[in-house]
Amino acid sequence: MTRLLTNLGWPHQTAASVLVLLLGAVNASQAQIVRPGDDLGNVEGPNVPEMDLSTIEERLGEKLPLDLSFVDESGQTVTLGDVIDGKLPVLIAPVYYRCPQLCTLVLNGMVDGLDDVQMQPGRDYRLLSFTFAAGENFKMSAAKRAAYLTRLPSADVEGGWTFLAGADGDDTNAKALCAAIGFGYTYHEPSGEYIHPACVAFVSPDGTITRYMNDVVFPPKDLRLAIVEAGDGKVGTSLDKFLLFTCFAYNADHAGYSVSVMKLMRSGGILTMACVAIALGMQFRPRLGGGQPVVTS
Repeated sequence: MTRLLTNLGWPHQTAASVLVLLLGAVNASQAQIVRPGDDLGNVEGPNVPEMDLSTIEERLGEKLPLDLSFVDESGQTVTLGDVIDGKLPVLIAPVYYRCPQLCTLVLNGMVDGLDDVQMQPGRDYRLLSFTFAAGENFKMSAAKRAAYLTRLPSADVEGGWTFLAGADGDDTNAKALCAAIGFGYTYHEPSGEYIHPACVAFVSPDGTITRYMNDVVFPPKDLRLAIVEAGDGKVGTSLDKFLLFTCFAYNADHAGYSVSVMKLMRSGGILTMACVAIALGMQFRPRLGGGQPVVTS
């Protein structure tokens, strides 16, 4: 390749640099960390009967089976409860590591949103990705994690971002976890790929599902409020909790948090009652010296 570029008139050093860039692009593509906006083809998948199984059945308020065992990116056997350990809320992204389209967009979109969230993985929340594809092992988990830590280096801490696979590529426990999340998928034999939806599930520290975001674009405001909500008030600032309590509610139709009229009315009522109570207190409080009896002789 270098000789070909040189014969076409390129300086030898420039030709060598171009070759290095091309090889780097090939290696990066194998990690599937192309950026959002890159043309990955049709994200919606083929129009086949299997599409009916590519669904999300939201199971809000239900607890995940924390005794399911997997193998993490280092090859160690862990349970789901080792990741969802009662300390921090967890963002769970079901994916398969060799997915050529949608999984990459989901993970990239999540990372892009988290870039602008002033919270830290491992301190305020945890990230968990697991493969539901048969045959994908912890070595693929390790490669995927290494690729994404170049995009979100703050997650390269203990409990920051865990990537799981089944033991020896077995998908039994992944199927059970997908069923618990309500994540429907199916294998498409002609293409050799899986048909599945986009999904990030937010889970409380005790394993209860609190929120879903089924998209490839994750507004930072929505991510932050969903993390605060999943953390049950134990993460985030006082302002975050105030906004979540008084102003914002999750809008399923728009898959995000928006201003809630009912919450504003409730907040306005509380504020009005507080103002009335303060006014009454000011009105009827004893005036200085006004309560002393007048002595006459």
